[in-house]
Amino acid sequence: GPLFCETGKCHGIKTLALQNAALSFLSLPTMIFAHKFAVASQKQLNGLIRLGADPEQIAVTGHPLYDPYLKERRDPKPIRESLDIKPEQKFLLLTTQHTRHEENIEFIEAALAAVASMRNVKTIIKLHPREQPAEYGALADQIEAQNHCAEIVHHRDVVELISAADLMISRFSTTIQSALMIGTPVVAYVSSSYRDYDTDYLASPAVIKATDLEMFKKTILEHLSENQALYNEFMKNRAQYLEQ
Repeated sequence: GPLFCETGKCHGIKTLALQNAALSFLSLPTMIFAHKFAVASQKQLNGLIRLGADPEQIAVTGHPLYDPYLKERRDPKPIRESLDIKPEQKFLLLTTQHTRHEENIEFIEAALAAVASMRNVKTIIKLHPREQPAEYGALADQIEAQNHCAEIVHHRDVVELISAADLMISRFSTTIQSALMIGTPVVAYVSSSYRDYDTDYLASPAVIKATDLEMFKKTILEHLSENQALYNEFMKNRAQYLEQ
């Protein structure tokens, strides 16, 4: 990104950079290389200004990927049918990271253990695009041996999956931001390694943060039960997040 923008400047060509994921204010440079930088929210604009960016260089445009979901949620039935999820089943979606594979395995196994006795729950484990299914061969064997109602998928549209899920769980993935935008309740397993990971979506009270595995399992079960109060609280906090 910066290389293309600097090249444009050298040739007198105006450049526009688009935010294509969540912004972490721990890792962002204090300089915006493009003539204009389009971000998804006012909160991200404020964060960049705190880092020293020129507000004249930044435009708040929303996020084209999610804008349609703010108007109308996609019908989940075709997606659920394609995953062989029965109408009476809950759909638990789990998204992985491409870093710290051992932590992926740890929180996947905790989630499977939490719902093991709930035969009305199907778990879909969506791998990060940079991961390969072969890395999860042992887990796939474990799922089969222990007769878990679960499936590992790789080449599926994660936004479609999120829009059809009853609950999504992850570590600190940008898919958490997607869940907030789409309106799917989300639980984050925030281990000690990433407890201070600075992203606006993790800071939102709409995201339930579990800091140990027992709390993680308990929170999953609470959200998969028919708990209207929890859902209402999520939607209230989500509305506040979207306003920012």
